[in-house]
Amino acid sequence: MKVCDICNQTMEIISYNFHLESHPSKILDWLYIGSYNNATNKKELELFNIKYIVNCAKECNNLFPNDINYKNFKLTVSNNDY
Repeated sequence: MKVCDICNQTMEIISYNFHLESHPSKILDWLYIGSYNNATNKKELELFNIKYIVNCAKECNNLFPNDINYKNFKLTVSNNDY
């Protein structure tokens, strides 16, 4: 068993690296980039002390408007963009 240094979750060693990749990536001390799963995980947002989210996905709703400040850019990708 191994304990995550970030969230203190205990898991099998074989799952550890995959688990670490599930956390948002730190770009600067005050800036992270994350996924839909990160933006919708209240416990993780609190763990990283995230108070602002730039939401660029039209599929992702702002779930915690009383606790998080959101800036929305509802971007779409067309087949012509590839």
